[in-house]
Amino acid sequence: MTSMLQQWTTPDFDSLSWHDASVHAFRFTSPNQPYRSPNLELDIDFILEWILQPDRSYHFLLAPALLTFHDVTNLQISVPNLCPSVTMDLFSLDDIEREPLHQPAFQPSYQWRLKCQPSPFKSPAEFLFHSPAFTQRLTRAPIVHPAQGFASTEREC
Repeated sequence: MTSMLQQWTTPDFDSLSWHDASVHAFRFTSPNQPYRSPNLELDIDFILEWILQPDRSYHFLLAPALLTFHDVTNLQISVPNLCPSVTMDLFSLDDIEREPLHQPAFQPSYQWRLKCQPSPFKSPAEFLFHSPAFTQRLTRAPIVHPAQGFASTEREC
């Protein structure tokens, strides 16, 4: 498993899928360069492979990962039907989409849409923003796991 890719960047986008990736946290971090917008970091459980079992169920090759979008602008976060007395549980991504932005005077960039899975009682949350690039790196080696995401206690190891 040492030959398995541990980091991906923007040119790898079309070969990746974040469907059912659990999101444990998101935060904004300062860029390493002056005069840049903040980075958006998502702490996720990345599914590298769905493994069909003899009983027709699935296990998953899974690893914690840090997905970072760089120089984020025009951020909109939509969390419909969230009331203040309800805590936001773990959520998972449904899909990540991107469209090129046509800004001749600026560096190439994309409009990103992170679509979350809907919960039984709420409409899906969504992140919409502009960013020129992303990086994703695994923070631990992948393991085969019976669920699509780790419990918080499993991630602390």
